[in-house]
Amino acid sequence: MRRTLASAIASFLIAGWPLAVAQGSPATGVGGGKDRPPLFWTDPMVPGSHFDHGGKSPFMDMELVPVYETDPSVASLTQSEASNLSIQTVKVAKRSLNGSIRTLATIAYDERGVQDVNVRVNARISTYYYPIHEGYLVTKGQPLFELQSPEIYQYLSDYLTLVSNSDRIAAISTDTSHVIAQSKTTMLWRGIPEEIVDEVVKSGKATDRFIVRAPTTGIIVKRFVEQDSLVNAGVKTGMFTTYGTPVARIADISFVYADAQVFSEDLGRIKPGALCVVEPQGWKGKTLSAKVSYVYPVLKEGARYGVVRIALDNRDFALKPGMYAQVRLELPGEKPALAAPRDSIVESGGESWVFVKIDQFHFQKRKVKLGEPQGDLTPVIRGLKEGEEIATGGAVFFLNAEIALKDPMAGQAKQ
Repeated sequence: MRRTLASAIASFLIAGWPLAVAQGSPATGVGGGKDRPPLFWTDPMVPGSHFDHGGKSPFMDMELVPVYETDPSVASLTQSEASNLSIQTVKVAKRSLNGSIRTLATIAYDERGVQDVNVRVNARISTYYYPIHEGYLVTKGQPLFELQSPEIYQYLSDYLTLVSNSDRIAAISTDTSHVIAQSKTTMLWRGIPEEIVDEVVKSGKATDRFIVRAPTTGIIVKRFVEQDSLVNAGVKTGMFTTYGTPVARIADISFVYADAQVFSEDLGRIKPGALCVVEPQGWKGKTLSAKVSYVYPVLKEGARYGVVRIALDNRDFALKPGMYAQVRLELPGEKPALAAPRDSIVESGGESWVFVKIDQFHFQKRKVKLGEPQGDLTPVIRGLKEGEEIATGGAVFFLNAEIALKDPMAGQAKQ
């Protein structure tokens, strides 16, 4: 019954290959006891010790103990099972453990690229150009709105009078050029474009309005006014804005960040310059290679994670602030350490086990102590030696079933 069930499990793992159920096969000697030669000798005080002959232990003043194929820690295969399963093994070796962390990120604009559009005269929004709704992309120089104000007319009219009568003023003052330059500087500081000033001088006619244009290419992050709003009126209610309040806020998104969320216990392992791969949501497998530019020194308020900033070039504006992205952060390689593939490990009851190859037909289930997994590898702290072969892949499940079927009570005791 034991062999039949185990063979059925193997059949499932290898997609229906026929397995011969060979009771008492010469390759395994199932049912045999200590009348058969030991598979190897071990020192029970030194887990994982393996000797080809008996005698005194090199570690302790005691005799080595023989291990037979009937031992509850040994999985035995028939010749047919070994042939059909084609169990894959890998040698335990020291490897550079370059781990990675997968997490979620949000695309955000660079705060240094944010510009406010301010109005420095008392005025009314006479024309509201489309589109300056929040979230829209505008280009540098694009009209946003038109301002109309008696103050604009007054500044331009006074300047035009000074320029038109410069000869008369020069007759009574030696500082005519300074007075004219100071008047022009005042208008420019008030936000009146220089091209408007030059046009007024050329036409000889003042105007009471001018167009406010986008100072940079970017998205409208915030809009503070509507058409017919009065700005800089010094009133805090209704359709008015207080003096100095911006009318719009524009963020340059030609350069953005991916703000990745990383748990506090992993933050110390990530340094600026670390390589990473960013896959924005909806990009269908397309990824961006980048580097970590900054690791925030504080955790997110009310959460257990910190933020790692990843700089991304976005000159095509394909990335939009607020988008989600999957991020894989590559951790720096540490000193080479003994490691085992993650698919070679069996976890049970809070403990970890591997199957060490004795020969083609026998594998020993051995308890190991492991470190923190890094990628597809797990560092081995205790229980394995460099050069030992261990089973990997789906066959590990079959071998574990063999152990359980051989002697369930003994297997539990061993675990």
